[in-house]
Amino acid sequence: MDTIDVITQTIGRWLGKRCARTWLIAQPADTLRPRLATVGHVSAPTPSIDPGGLSVTDLKAAKGLLAPGECLWVENSLAGPVTCPACVRGADLVTDDLETFLGPNAPLTAVSVSPEGLRNHELTDILNALSREFAPGPSLVAVLGSALESYDARQHKRCDNAQVLAEDLACHPAVARTLYPGLKQSLSHDVAARVLEGGFGASVELVPAAEEPGAIVGRAAALQTGGQRTVSTRVMLQPVSPADQERLSLPPFVVRVVCGDEEALALVMWAEPLLGAE
Repeated sequence: MDTIDVITQTIGRWLGKRCARTWLIAQPADTLRPRLATVGHVSAPTPSIDPGGLSVTDLKAAKGLLAPGECLWVENSLAGPVTCPACVRGADLVTDDLETFLGPNAPLTAVSVSPEGLRNHELTDILNALSREFAPGPSLVAVLGSALESYDARQHKRCDNAQVLAEDLACHPAVARTLYPGLKQSLSHDVAARVLEGGFGASVELVPAAEEPGAIVGRAAALQTGGQRTVSTRVMLQPVSPADQERLSLPPFVVRVVCGDEEALALVMWAEPLLGAE
């Protein structure tokens, strides 16, 4: 069995028993989205975790709303295949941008389908064509194969870190709101407990109490979390769609913290200067 077969079978196992096949395509998920959107009998992409507000989608309910024979497309990049086994939850087409494995300079997307998706020949034809046109090179495959060996344990650690950080931020006077599906007060907590496994994702979002979100993002560039790590924590400005602004009473931008696999205590201590504490 070659390395690509090992990789695709591993991702398929994480996505659940309904995963029938996985393709690796050396393009970011955002680039593939317009091509896949042309396929008939496939829904619009539904995020397993919405990046603006971190709401979790009830995938079983979303599948139930579709017409018979229509495939549910789940954009799973923010959650990842370990945290969200999207196929077993009802997805028929799953896109997972593997930036978490490889970093932003090595674009690669795993595209997986259920048996129902496999019967959509227009879909499989375009995936076969894309995988030939954008076949990952040997060096990219080797890096991904190596990263997969510890990915599930590392992802669980990152989810644990996000839970600890979210609980700390929820009590912090410099934070007006903390958005994380693992918090019991989250509007998505009950759905997340049914959809996600082994944690609630590695991303936490916050609304500052006084300063602009951009000030925190700018401050993060000069700070290091410290401690041993394979994946470093990142901080970015996250836009919120007008619909989510109204639904969740959020500002146009929030701060998103994508947790790495540092020690949780180092992450909590790092949050103090990040939030402007002297």
